[in-house]
Order: sequence, then structure tokens, then C-alpha cells
Amino acid sequence: MQERIFWIDNLKGFILLLVCIAHIGLFPNICDFLKGARMTTFFYLSGFLFSTRKYPTFISYWRSKYHSLLYPYLILSLLFALLPLALRENPIFASKWIYSFNLPTNVKNFINTYIISIIDIIQGYSFRQTTEPLWFVYTLFQTSILFYGINKIPYTFLKFACLFGGLGLGWYCNKYSIILPLHMNTMFTSLFFFGIGQYSQTYIKYIKNNIYFIFPTIIIYTLAYYKGGYIDLINNNLGNSFIIFLLYTTSGIFLFITIFKYISFKDNIIFGIFRNISRNALIIVCVHSFYALSFDKLFYANCFYKLLYVLVCTIISIPIFRCYLYKLIGKKKISIKESLSIK
Repeated sequence: MQERIFWIDNLKGFILLLVCIAHIGLFPNICDFLKGARMTTFFYLSGFLFSTRKYPTFISYWRSKYHSLLYPYLILSLLFALLPLALRENPIFASKWIYSFNLPTNVKNFINTYIISIIDIIQGYSFRQTTEPLWFVYTLFQTSILFYGINKIPYTFLKFACLFGGLGLGWYCNKYSIILPLHMNTMFTSLFFFGIGQYSQTYIKYIKNNIYFIFPTIIIYTLAYYKGGYIDLINNNLGNSFIIFLLYTTSGIFLFITIFKYISFKDNIIFGIFRNISRNALIIVCVHSFYALSFDKLFYANCFYKLLYVLVCTIISIPIFRCYLYKLIGKKKISIKESLSIK
């Protein structure tokens, strides 16, 4: 059990680090190459860890996910949608308003924009720059709740029919550019990877002994990347070929898992950092975009200084949320030492 959690925490931390690096603007080619496998792997791992042992009823499970996912999503989205708007409307941060103090107009624009942001957030389309990374929290909540019901179906073939049906709906929406309410396009697609993660637990233990499959997998993944077109799960953009999309995402998941199951027995500071990122995922995903935006408003410097600024501010934010604002993220209060631990 410990070994399983160990490699999963390492991999989740690595994926979230890739997400942050991509949003900051570092290594764009590498981040784009791995984009199609990042969040599909995250949903796969979430499904792998899915359990109803503590939640025998749907209501008890819903309450658990509400407190750990939906409530933090709503609170943090509203908070971090407000902050960048305040920066944008503040003459100190927006040069075109430095000599303009038309306060009523600015206040009106601020209120109108924030109301629109609230409507978007409630629907799951939190597409402001600082709140956009939280989309996966909302989608993970939806996917978990839906899968709870599917997992109660007594017949295995019907469970898989639901998973492939969800993937089919997601692909149909992608092909015909259909936008469903409540971000359901992406939910249907993510449901497939979430479910496959749960139902492939028995076979994952064999991956570590098959490391020699890694090189053919890299070849498949690379070819699928160049053939499949643009893939972006947040907008349910799945490329131009259903088969290529499946090859691209599944080979990427297999590649990530194979590598991390093979190397995760080597306990060192790097893996400790990955595990800390995994434990504080909600905080890191939320605040890093705000700090990246504030850096762009305040300074004109290269990505290295931007990375350093975001890194320092994020590290400071972790104990603030875990020790003082823990209720906003649905967590229990812990010490500063625990919040920054890399063990």
C-alpha cells in the first residue's frame, strides 16, 4: 500500500509541476509535447485511488467530495477572480489608467466583469487567467460523483459501456464543436480515464517488470503527438482522429506510470518536492497563476525571474493556507513545518 501511494504522489506532483511551468511560460515545446498526457494521467490516477469503503451511501460520498473539491473550487475561484480584476482596475498596475480616475466607470466595469466571472465559475467555466487552472477540480468533482453511480452497476460490461459511452459523447462534442453546460464536455471525456484507472488496478503491478516497453511507447506517443493535432482537455479539444487520440493519451499514461513506478523507490529530495506539491495541489494550482499575473503587471523581466518570484510567493502561501486559511481548501490545520515537509 505504501509503495503504491509513494509512486502516485510522486507522479501527481510531477504532473502539477509541469502544469505550473507551462502556465509560467517555461519550456513551451516540452510542455506542449506532454500536454495531451498530463491531465488524462491525473484523472487516471484519481480513478485508481477511487474508493467507497468509507462512504457506503451516495449522500455520504457527495458530502465528502463537496468539502474536498466543490467547496474549495467555488471559494478559491471567487477569491482569485476578484484579485486580478482589482489589479486590472487599479491605476498602479494598469498604466493606461494611471492618469484616469473615473472611479464610477471603473467600479461599474469591475462589478459587471465580476458578475460575469461568478456565472462562469458556477458553470465550471472558470476561464480567467488566475482561476483557469482550477477547472480540473470542478471536473474531478463531477467525474467522481458520476462514477460513483456507474461503479454501483452490477454488470461489468455495463460499466465499461458507460465509460466508452462517455468518451463517445466527449468525442462527438469535440467533432461538432458542441459546448454543453456545466463543463460536461470535458467531464464525459475525463470519465473514461477515471474509470479505466479504477478498473486497471490489478494490472498496474506488472508494469514495473516491463520497463523494456518504454522505448516503443515513446515512439507511439511521439507519432501520435505529431499526427493527432491540437489536444487540450480543458476545452475538450481532442484532435482530429479518435484512434490517434486514444493512442496518444493511453501511451502517455502508460509512459508516465512506467517511469515513475521504476524510479520511485529512489527516495531523495526531488521526490520529496513532488510529494509536497501533490499534498498541496489545490493551493499551488490556484496561487501560481495569480503570482504569474502580478509579476507581469509589476515587472518586465525574463522567465527565470518570473519563475523565482512565483516559486518564493507560492512557498510562502502554502503555510498561510494550511495553518490559517485551511477551511477555504477543505483541509485540517497543520503546522508550518508539516506544510513545507518534503518527507
